[in-house]
Amino acid sequence: MEIAGYKCGHTVGMGETDFMCEMKLCSMFSLFQEVAEPASVELGFGFDVMRGRHNAAWILTRIRVDVARPPVWRDEIVVETWNRRHSRATFERDFVIRSASGEAMAAAVTSWVVLDVDTHTMKTAADFGFNVPDIDMPRAIDCKLGHVRAPVALAAIRERAVGYSDIDVNGHVNNARYVDYVMDCIPMDMHTSRTVRTIEVGYWNEARGGDTISLRSAAHPDAPGTMYFEGADAAGGAVFFRARVETAERSGGNVHKNGG
Repeated sequence: MEIAGYKCGHTVGMGETDFMCEMKLCSMFSLFQEVAEPASVELGFGFDVMRGRHNAAWILTRIRVDVARPPVWRDEIVVETWNRRHSRATFERDFVIRSASGEAMAAAVTSWVVLDVDTHTMKTAADFGFNVPDIDMPRAIDCKLGHVRAPVALAAIRERAVGYSDIDVNGHVNNARYVDYVMDCIPMDMHTSRTVRTIEVGYWNEARGGDTISLRSAAHPDAPGTMYFEGADAAGGAVFFRARVETAERSGGNVHKNGG
């Protein structure tokens, strides 16, 4: 059987955008997640098979997204994804968002593991018969995903209680919600004057309903516009996620004002 990537079209909705009509990062993360599911179904390892046959779930552990130009409200975009190499227990998948004309607007590289739903222990490729070869395509981003490490101490900004809207089908805070937490920690005037070019997130532990997350942040001392973030259990100190965000100044014509 010939293994190919998966591609689908999408129209950016109003609810996916921010106050400048640009697609929010959390919306991109959610879109990647949505597209990964039918792509996995085509390979024979979608949600229903993993949950019903193997009592397991795909869990995102690391992701980097580079944004060349954010899609805006009403944009017709195409999302492409393809599976990359896998080791015994780590699986890679890449994504590209393109405009209708084929322009690469954003790209992502991701790393996943498979966890047992009940025990939360890691399953290997052999445990559920995953032997799909990687697709012979260049990486969406020429990089190697590693641990996000801040070069300075992080300062507490706020606390956030995990509620109903944060929890996904796996019973924990969805990966895209953490991106919202990060973006909410950035001052509004900075969102107006700068745009995110790169975001990298590492997911460490599962946050669940009733947890309170302590959010911490610091600016990079030698790289203006680069910030680090961390979310940890306010009670026990376990780290839920760490993130790095690189921003750049907006050009004068980069603020979109579509009608609403």
